[in-house]
Amino acid sequence: MPAKKTMKKTAKKTAPKSVSTKATEAKKCNCGEKCSCKDCNCSCGHSQVPFYLLIGMLVATLTVLVISVSFNRSVRDIFRPATYAYNGKFDSEVNNAKKGEGDFKLLSAGAVIDMVKNGKEGFLIIGNEKDIASGAFARRVASYVEGEDGIYNYVISAEESTDDIRAENILGLEENGTPTMVYIKNGVVYDRIDDVKDTADLSVFLNKYLPTEED
Repeated sequence: MPAKKTMKKTAKKTAPKSVSTKATEAKKCNCGEKCSCKDCNCSCGHSQVPFYLLIGMLVATLTVLVISVSFNRSVRDIFRPATYAYNGKFDSEVNNAKKGEGDFKLLSAGAVIDMVKNGKEGFLIIGNEKDIASGAFARRVASYVEGEDGIYNYVISAEESTDDIRAENILGLEENGTPTMVYIKNGVVYDRIDDVKDTADLSVFLNKYLPTEED
């Protein structure tokens, strides 16, 4: 008799557990997979995490593109590392560069950075595509030193790329602006002269550093 009572009690205890387990296993989320979450209301994010990740990546990409358009920068310029190598760019462009205003060799911003960083020496006429006076200034210099080696022309792009901004900072153009002419020596802007109308002043500036026949 005691044995029969024990069996009945066990059956009563295990039956509800068996029913509860089946009910939980039968539940499915919106993703279509079985859910083992406690008290699941079909809103847990089994497949929603990748979805949100995809949305996040899309938003980040659009943000980069908007910034690029807003500041007139290419995506390459935004992500280009600050240690971008310009070594050899100056020499390459001096040997192969196109001629700018006044028939001076035209350098890119990268070549200008390389010129300063690697201690090259020479004059640099700096203009800006937005400034029509820049071309006139270069021609004025050319009228005095036509065909002179060691004088180069750098024209800042109207869209001002990342390289242009770096070159402007190195050349100290924040306050002086353009057009201007600088003399670069030993990795620094050694001397400068702003847009001048009097060729006598320009003559004095150039003669301080141009080699003479005695040299």
